[in-house]
Amino acid sequence: MNGTTAEKQLVLRPKVLPAILVVALAGLTGGLMLWGGGKVGWLFVTVALLACIGTISELFPRNWLWLSPEGFRYGTFWVVSRYRWSDIAGFSVQLVRQSKRGRPRVVFSFSASCRERPEGPPKILGLFPYPTGHLYDCCLRENYGMPPKQLAELLESWRINYGTHPG
Repeated sequence: MNGTTAEKQLVLRPKVLPAILVVALAGLTGGLMLWGGGKVGWLFVTVALLACIGTISELFPRNWLWLSPEGFRYGTFWVVSRYRWSDIAGFSVQLVRQSKRGRPRVVFSFSASCRERPEGPPKILGLFPYPTGHLYDCCLRENYGMPPKQLAELLESWRINYGTHPG
């Protein structure tokens, strides 16, 4: 990566403080229950250990949102997705239902030129893809410490600035 590209790169990290607080609370509760002789404390300790593993995984760069003039990438512990700005039609905020309650998340759709390519749009591997007919193709799993509207506006400004020059 040359110096020019590095200067134009932006990295956003997931917000981990709330997860750290949940891990600490579950671990403390479990520890106190075990100290008091309660066997249910093991459940809390187990939940705390599993949550700790998930929280630690958020500290790895593959889980961060990376913006560059070529495009953006983000991922999970298992998979990383990369997209060119020219492949994206736009970003917006939608109420995404990932459980019983919906959460405002940044979503995006592929551009018509991307869809018309012989190979089609990029594959979405486990990062909240949605079937045809939805208002969007994919959803970012995290807001990276920003309000969703602000993150969508940031991504949209990068798309507008760099998306006209397919890389």
